[in-house]
Amino acid sequence: MTLGTIHAWLSGGDHRKAMTELVRAGGREIVFLSDAELDAHIGEIEVLLFGIAPRLDWARAERLRFIQVFGSGTDSLWPVTGLPERVQIANARGVHLPEMADYALAAILRFEQDATTLRGKTVAILGLGTVGRAVAESCTSLGMRVVSARASEPYDLHGLMGEADYVVVLLPLTPRTSDMIDARAIATLKPGALLIAMSRGGIVDEAALAAALRSGRLRGAVLDVLAKEPLDPASELRTVPNLVLTPHIAGVVPNYIDRLVALALDNIARLERGAAPKTLVDRERGY
Repeated sequence: MTLGTIHAWLSGGDHRKAMTELVRAGGREIVFLSDAELDAHIGEIEVLLFGIAPRLDWARAERLRFIQVFGSGTDSLWPVTGLPERVQIANARGVHLPEMADYALAAILRFEQDATTLRGKTVAILGLGTVGRAVAESCTSLGMRVVSARASEPYDLHGLMGEADYVVVLLPLTPRTSDMIDARAIATLKPGALLIAMSRGGIVDEAALAAALRSGRLRGAVLDVLAKEPLDPASELRTVPNLVLTPHIAGVVPNYIDRLVALALDNIARLERGAAPKTLVDRERGY
């Protein structure tokens, strides 16, 4: 199978020039579409790249074979009613792995400025994917004890959180994980524990977390992802003590577009060889 021109729909930011040069260097062509153009030509497109999923009548995508999502999260795509089963979907997991792993470690160290040690402390990593494994490796090298949960396997959430001095949330956002870290789950944390959320907003109950921080029960929290982004300037989260907020930057790197295009081209080449994309998304699981 040979796939034709790559089409892209950009909902924010403008990386067209860089993407065009990178795709051409890979021996292919890319066409950027407006909302109206995407809607008008969806029936002719074979390969489509985007970040936040467009709202389309996917049943009209008669020639579509491959979707490459710019980020790791694909929650904006679901439900993808009408999309033909033949269409394979890939995300960009692993593209920002080193930086996200470094962010998690920096977040932990941010709260260890009072001459305490990480050695012997327990970190619970919720979501043991590519980034989660890298975080686990870094924490282990510092003498920390790691307990973890894979999103695709059964696990005792409250049991894991109850053991932890630090919790790193790297789960995908799905119907099962939405609001999973609620008031009850937060109450299982040890007094003085630290929570770090850096995958998708909507997994942590922000009001319950804020209450635990205001009461002094938790030592701190770091949120790189929020249920609503960007954060409202008047949000009460801005006044919560010991809460560090960053604007979804854990995976932002200067050469992100280079890595993304390289991954997309590799995935397309794999499909043409009859192989599965490197970062194939399981539609049933939603990630």
